[in-house]
Amino acid sequence: KIVVTPGFLFEGPIGIAQDRYSDVTFVLIDGNPTVDGAIKINSNAVGITYAEEQAGFLVGYAAVKDGFTKLGFMGGMAVPAVKRYGFGFIQGAELAAKEMGVSGVEINYHYTGGFAATPEAQTLAATWYQGGTEVIFGCGGAVGNSVMAAAEASTDKYVIGVDVDQSGDSATVITSAMKGLGASVYQMLEAFYNGTFPGGQSLVLDATNKGVEIAMSTAKFRTFTQADYDAAFAKLTGGEVVLKKDVDADGNELAFFFSDEEQPTYSRGNKVYHSSFDAIKPLAWRDNSLIGSGNNKLIFKKAGRYPLGLVAAPNGSNWQLRDIVYLIVHSDIPPKNPTPTLTGV
Repeated sequence: KIVVTPGFLFEGPIGIAQDRYSDVTFVLIDGNPTVDGAIKINSNAVGITYAEEQAGFLVGYAAVKDGFTKLGFMGGMAVPAVKRYGFGFIQGAELAAKEMGVSGVEINYHYTGGFAATPEAQTLAATWYQGGTEVIFGCGGAVGNSVMAAAEASTDKYVIGVDVDQSGDSATVITSAMKGLGASVYQMLEAFYNGTFPGGQSLVLDATNKGVEIAMSTAKFRTFTQADYDAAFAKLTGGEVVLKKDVDADGNELAFFFSDEEQPTYSRGNKVYHSSFDAIKPLAWRDNSLIGSGNNKLIFKKAGRYPLGLVAAPNGSNWQLRDIVYLIVHSDIPPKNPTPTLTGV
């Protein structure tokens, strides 16, 4: 009478099954039923997704609080859930650094474009580790296995797992950003048998209802304690921290992130633009005010210290966003016809 299915690959099938089997109740974990690509949830179905940005925030916060300052995020495909993990990871690291008065926290950021373990992903992770990165959040299915392999081949390099507790996959995993999958199933089964099943709804579970957490019982932190974690978690449940996600208030997709406090400026014609996570659109970056450089950095016309930045690549006469990074701008004036050398994109 009730069927529980996991993952976005079931979105289309459940979209069909909910019509064909109206006497059966369907719970789709980590996705929403769709028909022809559009979300459609009947009264005999429910879709459950998660506030991945909160789980990402918690592991980013914990990593910096634990003393790490050279971080990496290696995502799979740049789908909304992966992007939310990454954006939360950045915001958690930034808040922890601010609270501790720590400067120089750096984040390498990259999407591999897939969810498979590949030699290319392992090589990139190894390159990051060799360049000083201490811990990488492997966020994209088997992409994490590539990161773990790179960490295992290195010395004193670590990994943050994703979705479930991955401590058993490698001794290099110090914690994992987790979705409350078990709690979600329990809640839906309980509602079904109590007659309170939330049919027809798309639910987003977060820190307030056991939707996200990090693996603390198996964690290998050096100084970050359960009390530290509880305090960070309370920032989310109490509303002290409200995180930016992968879309703005109007539902427009956001492809990149800058901190609120230090936003870069750039000129276009006679106008000066200030970037904003909430307002800027990717099209605005199609301008030769930006040039690429090595080591996953950008150079702006205006030099300065910017906690978070972008990697862009030439696309004909325009610029195409590729990645998000932590950067320091060292040069005031770019050359007229730059030929960027970009790594890890």
